[in-house]
Amino acid sequence: MPHDESDRQRAVDSSQSPHRCGSIRSLAPTAQAFAESHLDSRPHCDAGECGADQGPADGGAARDNGERDIPATSGTPHGPWLIRSSQVAYQDPWVQVRRDCVIRPDGRDGTYAIVAIKRGVCVIAIDDSGTVHLTREFHYAVGRVTIEGVSGGIEPGDTAEQTAHRELREELGISAAVLQPLGKVDPFTSSIDSPTLLFVALGLSFGQPSPEGTELIERVTMTIDEAVNAVMQGEITHAPTCVALLKWVAIRDRPNGQ
Repeated sequence: MPHDESDRQRAVDSSQSPHRCGSIRSLAPTAQAFAESHLDSRPHCDAGECGADQGPADGGAARDNGERDIPATSGTPHGPWLIRSSQVAYQDPWVQVRRDCVIRPDGRDGTYAIVAIKRGVCVIAIDDSGTVHLTREFHYAVGRVTIEGVSGGIEPGDTAEQTAHRELREELGISAAVLQPLGKVDPFTSSIDSPTLLFVALGLSFGQPSPEGTELIERVTMTIDEAVNAVMQGEITHAPTCVALLKWVAIRDRPNGQ
């Protein structure tokens, strides 16, 4: 998920972005590498790259007579970090890559890269017989076919629940009488901001799907126990789907179902 959802793999229209990207998913395998390559532990942030003065009045580290760094203290608090400045390196309707010039928790200067992906949902659909309805689809970023829940990005003005219902109809032709929240998952917290809200869909009725032009989706059905076993065996690897399945089984197996 990113958040890693089918909505995020739609081709970027050239009218929306100067970059002709084939798919938002193409950024996913490089996002972690990009961020890690820009996690700079140098003692000083490069003024030209970050657009920040290195002088102490602007938050940079000064030096005493012994040529030792004097930790700077100005900037916007971000947990134990201070953000001196930010630059957007890339942005389209689904993803933003940002580079922050920071003061680290140890008081030294550095940089930190963040990949922010549109908030999304992941839905596990379970019918009255206990059968789980999942998707099987080639996903561009990982370069292989994966089995996942129904997923999509939350459009401006839409709620997570509206998005979940829409994506169920589009991807599998499913309408759900009940949509039960299962919380939120952050797939990768150190350098990717991609919150995904989880749901289980119940009381299902079935119609015709209407997938996006980038989606070639096959419906996959299995029992909930088979789905959990697929998670445990590494056959289902999509993090939001894994968490949603395991949380639902934990709820199911509680005495009061809560």
